[in-house]
Amino acid sequence: MSGSKRPIDGPAPSRLGSNKKPRSQHDRSQNVFERLSGTGTKQPTETNTNTNPNTSAKKQGTENNDTNVLSSIEIHPLLRKTSPSVVVPKSYNPLKNHKVRDGFVVNPYINQQDFSIAPDRPRRELKMNPQGKFIERAKELRAKREAERKELEEREKLQIQGLTPIETLGEQNYIPEEPPSIEWWDKPFVKGRDYSNIDKEDGIMYGVGNTDEDSNPITIYIQHPVPIMPAGEKHKHVPEQPLYLTKKEMKKLRRNERAIKLKEKQDRIKLGLDPTPAPKIKLKNLMNVLTNDAIKNPTEVEMKVRKEIEERRLKHERDNLERMANAEDKSEKIHRKIENDLDKGYHSAVFKIDRLMNPQHCYKVDINAKQLGLFGMCLNLKDGFTLIVVEGGEKFIGKYKKLLMDRINWTENIASKKKKLLTQGEEENGEVDNETEDIEDLSTNKCQLLWEGQLSSLHFSKWSVYDFNNNEEVMALLSRYKLENYWIQASNQT
Repeated sequence: MSGSKRPIDGPAPSRLGSNKKPRSQHDRSQNVFERLSGTGTKQPTETNTNTNPNTSAKKQGTENNDTNVLSSIEIHPLLRKTSPSVVVPKSYNPLKNHKVRDGFVVNPYINQQDFSIAPDRPRRELKMNPQGKFIERAKELRAKREAERKELEEREKLQIQGLTPIETLGEQNYIPEEPPSIEWWDKPFVKGRDYSNIDKEDGIMYGVGNTDEDSNPITIYIQHPVPIMPAGEKHKHVPEQPLYLTKKEMKKLRRNERAIKLKEKQDRIKLGLDPTPAPKIKLKNLMNVLTNDAIKNPTEVEMKVRKEIEERRLKHERDNLERMANAEDKSEKIHRKIENDLDKGYHSAVFKIDRLMNPQHCYKVDINAKQLGLFGMCLNLKDGFTLIVVEGGEKFIGKYKKLLMDRINWTENIASKKKKLLTQGEEENGEVDNETEDIEDLSTNKCQLLWEGQLSSLHFSKWSVYDFNNNEEVMALLSRYKLENYWIQASNQT
């Protein structure tokens, strides 16, 4: 076997003067594969008649050996026979399922021709928007927002007035009933089913002047419905509570007000609206203000300064007296307070005093009832107890109650002090009167509150003090006001 390389199947083709077309890479790979697998077709070669048989046999053996060696070599994977690549169209979508399974049935009981694997998209026509379409839509949107805004404002007003339902109690589920077209108490008298004909002469079934007729149901007894105050006006007339300040806050407020007034006064002086006030000269700043005058005539300057100081003092006192309220203003102020207290309601209190003998106690009981503007009476039974009935406002009734129950010492008798003074004077003069009248002991005297409460109206129109000798006179007076039970209760109280 020679070292020259040539094709196994025949002699090497001549490269020069060859008319064959160049083969593609695929054809060359295919030829190599056929040659290696032994399935390729051999080109018939011309037999040389002059060839030696031994040489032919030798060549045949060599070719068989080469074929065996080549068949034992594995083919490279890239040289193996592969199927031609499929060209994927551009409209192919890998996310969609394009496979159609044979024998696939959507529903075996329905004709399968009515179904399609890929539903057809309906063709839409080109439609132009008419002119003004979006303008109308914007107007509707603005009108809707305006209606929502008005509804929100109305809801806030109702919420401020307390007319909105409380959702925690479920009041929004209650449907309010519509008022009837005609009330039940007017049905027998009004013709028709509503009040539209009530102003006409024949609109009323029974005339007002025909009261003598038996068939006329109108009488002097008329039923009026109870007026109910609206929820929004329930607390409308409640007076506002005054703002109480501490002493520190009051001083600060007064200081700020004085600073504001002083600044306004200084501004008016700067603008020339008010004259410049004279300097306030005192004895300690005399030499600083009036230097030359004080040196020339110090006595005259000192007398002048003292005179100005006295004038300022008198002016200050005069201004204070003018600001002070006089007796008329004080009484008017107290009277106004009493009226305001009575407007809140009428209250009453009944007291029982075992013995009202001390003149000071009698004076305090009488004068305080008059000063506080109370109504009622003080019934003093001779050699018996005293009944006090007072009526008025809650605040002043409380003050009078505090006077009788806490402030007055009922066990004290003024006559006992006079007797002690007389006894001391007689002992100093050496004269002792054994016939001095005995003073009643009030060590067990006390005041009790029998009843306290609120009244619908007042029984008395003024305050009075009465002295009686027996119970019959007291009962006769109390019977005028139907208050006999007060005296009976006081008699049974121990």
